[in-house]
Amino acid sequence: MSEEILLSTFTRLRGQLLQAARRLLPSQADAEDALQEAFVRLWPRAEEFCSEGQAEAVARTTVRHLGIDSYRRRRSHPTVSADAEDAPPLPDFCDEGADPDAEERWLMVESIMRERLTLVQRRIVQLRDFEGRSYEEIAASMEMQPAAVRMQLSRARRLVRDTFRELQLKNSGF
Repeated sequence: MSEEILLSTFTRLRGQLLQAARRLLPSQADAEDALQEAFVRLWPRAEEFCSEGQAEAVARTTVRHLGIDSYRRRRSHPTVSADAEDAPPLPDFCDEGADPDAEERWLMVESIMRERLTLVQRRIVQLRDFEGRSYEEIAASMEMQPAAVRMQLSRARRLVRDTFRELQLKNSGF
């Protein structure tokens, strides 16, 4: 009987739980995996649920916690997917006739981007700043929301700017 409560709760709430997981996870597939993981974790405890309300509360909490755990793992241990080799290289804007200081600054920015930005941030910067794509195009190609693209781009630019300024201060002796 309790297994039926858990099963009917998950069936009824699948869309809402998937949406909640999707807000915390980078892709639809990851959100679906989190939903499945939540169900697998709760199934052995199915006998504990006396009502659909109780099962719903525990299911929502479990999905949210799995999403948060995944988010924290990604932030503290960034990984490069197999697609990293497919990511385009940063454009080379240095030509021999350019101002040597400008060339040096660009090389510093390029280095900061490679070392400090995540693969997702580098790809967004590439698409937006170098290829001129719209937020909507980037969001569609990366399976993200336009607001998330804008947020990632803002964070990436701020990180590059702050790191560049910090290195400039170090190099100037301050």
